[in-house]
This record gives sequence, structure tokens and C-alpha cells, in this order.
Amino acid sequence: MMDESVARFDWDDAFCFVFGHSICEPITPYRLCIYLLIRCLDAEHRQHAFTSKQLADLSSLIYSLMLTVNLSFTETCRVIEKALERINPNLYKNFLKKVDQYRGDMEILIRRDELLQPPRRCDRSERAHPLVTSKSLLGVFIRRLAVTRCLQSVFEMQRSHKQWSDWLSDERPSTNCDIVADYANDFSQKARFSLTARSNPFAASGEVVHLTPLIEDVHLSAVKRRNKENQPSSEPSDVVMSTVCAISHGESTVNHPADVFVCRHVPTACSRRKVMMNGVELQPQLEELQSSIRARAFIIRQLHQLQMSPEEAMPSEQLIAACAFIKSSYPHLSLVHLLEMLNGVRCRNALAAEHALRAFFDWATMHINEYQSNSSTITSIDMRPLRYAPLLHARLARLFDQREHARNLLIEAMQQAQANRDLICLRLAIVEQAAIDSLATPQPTTPKTLKKPNNSKQASNGADLLTSVYKISPLMLMSMWASESLIDDEAEATDGEERPDRHVDSGDMRAFIRKLKDCSTLLGCIEQAISCENAESVRAGLQSCIMADYGVGRECSTKMISEAARAVSCTVKLQNGFSADAASDASLLLYLNTGDTYCRRYDTETQVIAAVNIVYSHAINARYSSALSVLEMIKERFTMKNNWQCAIHWKRCESLVRFDRAFMLGEWNEAARWLERMKSLAPDEANLRTAVLKFCEGYISDAMDLALYQAQNCSKSKDVRLRLRSDMTLAMMLASCGNIYEAQKILQRCVRDAHRFNLENFFAILMRRRASIDALEGRKESALSKVRDCEWIIRTRCSRLENALLQITVFMAHAKCKTSLKNSSEYEALMDSALALARSECRRACAPLLEKALLLEAAKAYNLLQNREQRDECAAAFRELDLKCETTIKWTVL
Repeated sequence: MMDESVARFDWDDAFCFVFGHSICEPITPYRLCIYLLIRCLDAEHRQHAFTSKQLADLSSLIYSLMLTVNLSFTETCRVIEKALERINPNLYKNFLKKVDQYRGDMEILIRRDELLQPPRRCDRSERAHPLVTSKSLLGVFIRRLAVTRCLQSVFEMQRSHKQWSDWLSDERPSTNCDIVADYANDFSQKARFSLTARSNPFAASGEVVHLTPLIEDVHLSAVKRRNKENQPSSEPSDVVMSTVCAISHGESTVNHPADVFVCRHVPTACSRRKVMMNGVELQPQLEELQSSIRARAFIIRQLHQLQMSPEEAMPSEQLIAACAFIKSSYPHLSLVHLLEMLNGVRCRNALAAEHALRAFFDWATMHINEYQSNSSTITSIDMRPLRYAPLLHARLARLFDQREHARNLLIEAMQQAQANRDLICLRLAIVEQAAIDSLATPQPTTPKTLKKPNNSKQASNGADLLTSVYKISPLMLMSMWASESLIDDEAEATDGEERPDRHVDSGDMRAFIRKLKDCSTLLGCIEQAISCENAESVRAGLQSCIMADYGVGRECSTKMISEAARAVSCTVKLQNGFSADAASDASLLLYLNTGDTYCRRYDTETQVIAAVNIVYSHAINARYSSALSVLEMIKERFTMKNNWQCAIHWKRCESLVRFDRAFMLGEWNEAARWLERMKSLAPDEANLRTAVLKFCEGYISDAMDLALYQAQNCSKSKDVRLRLRSDMTLAMMLASCGNIYEAQKILQRCVRDAHRFNLENFFAILMRRRASIDALEGRKESALSKVRDCEWIIRTRCSRLENALLQITVFMAHAKCKTSLKNSSEYEALMDSALALARSECRRACAPLLEKALLLEAAKAYNLLQNREQRDECAAAFRELDLKCETTIKWTVL
């Protein structure tokens, strides 16, 4: 009876994922030899069952032979002879007899049904575990060979048999140089495979240990054709793997894990088959020198890296050449079209990306039916492209900012999903719709008609556009809030379907539906955080997304959702004034970022948003040098060439931070240049800053028109903070021009909104502005009372600039009070103390222009008090600052 350890561990099933998604295997003489070897071993196993140790040794031998890509017949015999004789002296002889049967005119037929036939009932007690199963590594290898043989014409079969006969009689060593095997990745500089023995309590009893292949990346370089490359290499090649040699010399595979699967490559002759890329004639190897296993692994790795870490992916030129070679060698590997699509996205080539995506779905419309055991129908129609093609095209259109086109495609995808009752496609479409609606609606940076504010039609259209932002249909979202029982029922129904497009694992479906539910929860949290509604719901939703877990084997999806929720949490903390906590959490996301088996680290939007939050935190605290140093690091990590989707975030951040720094330092020419970049990246922020800059430059009429235009556009916006900032800017401009009544009216409305939405930091900022108006009007007690109400929040949760403005407000409250109520000595002492604190805060805020405005007001106040000494000191300090920056501002507009 077989050892029970085999029933506990299926070595072949451990590697079925390698072949699971590729349809054909190129038929070469070397692969046919491996097939005959499997047939001999299966025949022997059916008569006399192998032990678990023998099964492990044989499986390791066959797997190493498959990964060697190509050997000559002499080398193959030298490798397997001693390994087979150790198990059974007659195995090697039976293999040679089987090979001799096909030396003549008889062609080798791939008899899939005989090898994959389950054991008979009478044999189950003696042989509980077959050598080859339908879903094992060897079984899928044989099934793919059978599919390829069925697709061959008569001429191709004759040519294949002639190559087989020539291969048997050829005594020369093989040429085994793989043009894509030496691509250096992040973890290794060699194309190696390792067998690692893991410690387990059954090791002493001889149980089969886990064998873990580390599938490495592939590399293809474009070289010009040379005459010498057509000549065969005269140098013999040593291509036999150390593991194979160890097996043939009687060594144990498991006892020497450090020396296994180390492959040495030497140059070889190139094939006459050519691929043209940009006028450069590429010389790829023969088909037998490239394994579909490694082509599949290459595609999977590059797909993952292009999405998670584009900087670590293969350069675009080499990737295009590699895709061309794979398409010419393996036309049934459809994922190569998705790889071309992601490369088109990386290169910002919308036409190439759309063409590749369309090619992928065109190929998927008709595909080989691998799921039917009989061969009555060789093809079947897959209806999924009718539903998922417009969905993915809509996502591609969204990436290139084609919103109307994306919405039209989504309508088509939803109609197809509802017609076919495909709830998965419908949920994906709803999530994509939410992603499209969450994009900021582009607004013109300057009003088209400043002289016609009464155009109600244009105003209503702008309001409709703004109200459509972040709009998600509740009826559509209800389909994603399915209970676990409904998910289980749907998964069971899907598994029970006999349709060819419904072979989906129920566990994967449950995990995918949970992921879509978390995506909708995250989008809902973002919408509520922007509209400042239901903070408790936002907190609960973000916590649930942070704790998401989709099970073993889905760590990448789990990490993406969890880290995205953490990045949103950092942004919410920063918006509410907790800059230190936000910077700490963002630093963990940015610097403690571990990757996976395909890339060292993740460079997604989550990481760049975390980095941008760190920059904003430094800028809020007036640490511009630290902010710019972090910004330079981000620019090197997220480049426009390879990761432009993430680079948009730091470009927007750079324009905002550099403008603020240049404006407060008086470098207004540089600030104007950054404003031009900001208009396309953040139009609302550009409008607010342009209005303030124009007002300070003296263009008061233009500044007021622009501020009024911005306030009207944002009057119905869901972004509460943007609406409050627009109204505050307009109010302070009105107050600076003397229209105190209108300014107070707008500020009172903003205070009510801030109190209603529980925006404590905005409430404090608004109270400070109201206090500054009271101070300018000479109402000292009212101003100081409002200062006391907002002082603690401003000191703990607002920027350094707001702290400086608070101290200026305190100074102006003392300076503007009526002379009849003044006690000269006490009053001057209060003024001196307030002036010293205000100047200190201005320096901490890195705002020399603000200190100049303060010194100017102080000199006027001391002149009224006839304190010439203090007046002259203020004038001297003002002169010193004026030599450094000549521009001046009116502090009330801030």
C-alpha cells in the first residue's frame, strides 16, 4: 500500500498555477522525449506503485528536465540513466525501448486520456495516488501538448517527426542560451531555481518536503544583426543543471538546497526568425530555447510591476521587443496584450493602450475549451468580452481623462451585465462610476465674463457640474451591500454552472466581492470626508478597510485596500489640523513599505499621497527646506517617464508649496510662474492664490472679480472646506477695501457652517478673522474675547502663518484702541510684548513680508504715542527687511 504521506501532500498540485493560464506548449523533440518518459513512468506506476520518496525523486527529475528548456538526446540519457536505475533497473531500458518504437515512420501521438485516466476501483487500495492528475503540473503539461498537436496540420506533424528523428541521431551537445533568462531583477542576478527543504515534524520519516520554485524574470535585448551571429558556436556548452547532475550521480536533492537549479549559460547561435522593432532587426532564439513557463512568469511579473512598481519594470523599448517575441512564439498567451496595454499607459500612449486592450478581447472571444474532458468541441464562444470589454475600456478612458467617453462605455457595460445577470461586472461598473465621479471637475481658472455676474443660466450649469462631482447612485450601491449568505449562494450557483465562462472559484469570488464592497466603502468615506458629513461613519469605514483581509494568496489586494484606507486617514487628519499625527502615519506608509516576491516595494498612489502629506505637513509648519528635500526624493522615486499617474500628485504639491514659499518671501515673479503650472493642476487653488496675489500687487478690481467668481462657483460645491476658504478670501478682501458690513455677514455665515460641520480648526480661523476686523475697528475687548476663544485651537492645530496672524491681531487690538482709555506705561508695555511675540511668530512662519507689514503698523502706532525711540527701531527693522524683499502686502487680506 502507498505511503500515507502522499495522500497528505500532492507534489504535482503544488505547481499547477504555473501552467494554469497558458493553453499551448510548443512541440519540440526534447518535450516529446519528456512526454515518453512520463508515459514509461506512468505505466510502471500502474503495475508497481512507487513510494513517496520515489515519487518525489521522479517528480523532481521531470520538473528539472522541463526547466532546462532544451537538451540533446545524449545529454538527456546521461541525466536520467542513474536516477531511473536507482528506482528500478528496468525503467531506463523500458524508456529506451519506448523511444526506439518511434525511430521509424511512426509519429508520436499525445494520448492524454490514457495518462489522465483515474485509477480503476480494484486498484485504488493498492495505488491511492496516480502519477499524473489532470490539474497537476505534469497533467497540464500533457494537456497542452495534446492541444498543440491537435492544432497542427499534416505538414507540421511530418516536419515535427523529422525534427524528432534528426534529434535522436544528432550527437552534438545542445545550445541552451535563453535570451530572456538573464534579466536582472531585484532579488537575484542569475536565472536560478531553488529547492528549499522546510523544517517539519515529518522530515525524519522521509515524507516529501515542500519544493518551492523561485520563478525569475526574463530579459530581451534588441541587437542589430551581425554576420557572425548566423554561424554556429564552436564552443561546447555546459547546460546541464547542477540538480540534474546531482540526481544522475546519486545525490539527494533535498539534502543540498544551496546547489540546486543553478544554470550556467553560454552564447549560442541565433535563429533565422526575426522580429522588426523600429527598424532594428531582432534575432530571437529558436522556439525550443524559450519555455512557455518562463514566458508566462515573465508576463505575470511585468504586469505586477507595471501596476505596483513601474520603476522596477523592464524599460519600455525592451518590453515592446519582448512582447513581440512572445506573440510570435506563443500566440495563445493572451495576457501579453494586457502587458502591452499597461506599457502604453506608462508611455501615455492612449491609442496603443486601447489597441492592445481591444486585441486582448478579440482574442478572448474565441478560445480553446480546456474544461471539457471530451474532444467533441474544440472551441467555444466566451460571452464575457461583451461585458468586460467596455468596462476596461471605460477604465482606460478614465486614466486618460476622457470622462464622457468613459461614462458612455459604462452604460454599455451595465446593460450587458444586467442582461446576463452578471453581478460581478455590475459591481465593477459601479465602482468605476464612483471613481469617475470622484474626479475633480475641471473649472476655468479665470471667469469668461467678469462684467456679467447675473447670467443665471451659466451659473446654474456650473453648479450642476459641481453637484455631479462625487455623486454615487444609492440604488446602484445597494447591489454591493450583499450579505455573506447571498455571496455564498451566488458562488455556489456559479460553481454549479456548466457554461464555459463560469469556471470561477467560489473563494476567489467571495474575496473579490468583499474587495468591491471595501472599495465602495472607501469611496463613500472619501465623499463624506469631503462633504464633512458623519465623521463617525467615516472613522468606522476607514477602520474596516484598514482591517481588510481577503485570505491566503491575496495579500496584494489586502495590502492595497488597507494602505489606501490609511492614506485617506492621513489626509483626513491633516485636513483637521493634526499635522504631526498625519506625518507620522504617512512616514510609516512611505518608508516602511515592503514589497512582495515580484518587487521590492510598492510605488502606487497610496505611497505618493502619503509622501505628499509629509510635504504638506512640513509646509504648514513653515519648514520649507525639509518639505522641498522630501519633494526632491519623491520626484526621483515617482518619475513622469515611468509613473506619470503618481507624478501628478507631487507636481500639484510642488506648485502649491513653491508658490506659498515664493509669495511669503516676496519673490512674486517666481510665484507667478508657479501659478501658471497650478492652473492646470489645481484650478480652484490657482484662482484663490491669483486673487490674493493680484490684490497685493494693487489690481484690486480684478482680484475682487476673481474672488467673487470663485465664491459663486463653489457656493453649491460638496467640498465644504473649499467653499469656506473661497468665502473667507472674498470677505477679507471686502474688509480690506472698507466694506466691513458685507465682510462680517459672509464671515458669520461661514462660522455657522463650520459649527454645523464640526470643523474646529476652520471655526478658529474664522474667529481670528472676525477678531482682526474688530481690532481694525478699535473694538479691543471684542477682539481679545474672540482671540481667547480661538487661541488654543490655532496654537495646536493650525499653521505657523495663522499663529503669526493671531499675534498680529492681538497687537493691532492694543494699537487701535482709543487714546482716551490708554494708560501710557501699561499700554506701551502691552504693545511691546505683543510686538515681540508677533515678530517671533512671523520669523517662525518664514514670512518676512508679514513682519514688514507688522513693523509698518507698529511704527505708525508708536508715532501716535510720540515714542520716537520705538518708532525709529521699527523703521530701521523695516528698512533692513525692505532691502531683502522690496514688495509689501496688506496683512488683513490673509
